[in-house]
Amino acid sequence: MFKSVVSFYMLIAVTVALTACSSKGPKEVSPEELESALDRAASRLSLQELDQAALVFRVAFDKALDSWGGPTDQAVPGCRITGKEAENGLAAIRPWRDRRALEQAELLLASPKSYKLPVNVETCERDCSCSVGLAVYEAAELDKKSHAKVRELKRMRSRLEAKSELISSERAELCAEGVTWICQSDLLKALKATTAEATSGVIGSPKKGSAN
Repeated sequence: MFKSVVSFYMLIAVTVALTACSSKGPKEVSPEELESALDRAASRLSLQELDQAALVFRVAFDKALDSWGGPTDQAVPGCRITGKEAENGLAAIRPWRDRRALEQAELLLASPKSYKLPVNVETCERDCSCSVGLAVYEAAELDKKSHAKVRELKRMRSRLEAKSELISSERAELCAEGVTWICQSDLLKALKATTAEATSGVIGSPKKGSAN
């Protein structure tokens, strides 16, 4: 009899504990955790991937401006990126793109003759990747170096600049459409979560007493 009573109360205790656990909602994620996730996602990308993401965000931002707040065409088929998401995305990846470009620039300056740019100079205007090479040359600060030592590098930079000018807005849109990896990327997932949180007034909300 005593064992039956004990078992009965133990059963009640377990039931109450399970009910309490099941009643808890999903764990809330802080704004800081969301921003950290976005930064981590950007940090895992290569210079080429960061450049492609920047292209997509620029195209998405331009499309959002052209839409006047209405429905927009997708920069990449299969995933809609709002103007605000595009703006936040560009800001998030810029420091990582600069860091990756500097890493390549250091390799370039260390071994200028054997270094190979992470872009096909002959066809970069077709896939809108000339900016990858230009980012490396910009980070290398060639104009501050002895002209005799970087003469050939400056010539290559000029060639990339000329090719980059051939990339029209229509070509940029076509190139962006091919960056399909971004739709399922951790970068876009984190970007959407962070932007949604900011839009709700949690991230970046004005402090009390600040001007409206």
